[in-house]
Amino acid sequence: MTLDGDNLVARVGIDGLDKLSSAITGMNYSYEIYYGNKLLVTETKLPEVADAPLLYLSATADGQAAGLEDHTHGVLGDAPAVGGVEAQKAVFGMPTINEQLNVVIYASFYQKTDEEYANGDFGYKPGDVTVTERTDVTAADVLSEMKVSLSQVRDTGKQFK
Repeated sequence: MTLDGDNLVARVGIDGLDKLSSAITGMNYSYEIYYGNKLLVTETKLPEVADAPLLYLSATADGQAAGLEDHTHGVLGDAPAVGGVEAQKAVFGMPTINEQLNVVIYASFYQKTDEEYANGDFGYKPGDVTVTERTDVTAADVLSEMKVSLSQVRDTGKQFK
């Protein structure tokens, strides 16, 4: 991803989330984001609406005429990992104008409550509701049309009031 400019903040999202409708009973999706081998966003429920942010990035202030840093959660590589709703509001600074992130999407066949999702509880535990019937063994969810996108925003960041 490339961000270069004064006070530039961009939403990192996945195009097509609003079109993802699971044909598989009990299928749930979550995601993590890595910067290199460092976990940046802990496992978080994948949003189900269009234009939902996974996180935000701010361009480096190096070379800006008068701009200040816009990040609220530190700079990539040094920032602690965040998850849940906090991740979807977090603005991370980029150390250079070109950086790479890895978005990992997980699928699970057991159901969690909204409270469990909010607490980052994605692991299977005895007592979790699982798919018991084999009725959907021939069904498939198609994720190939989803693309990670970067869109400039003007309403997020440390300097936004």
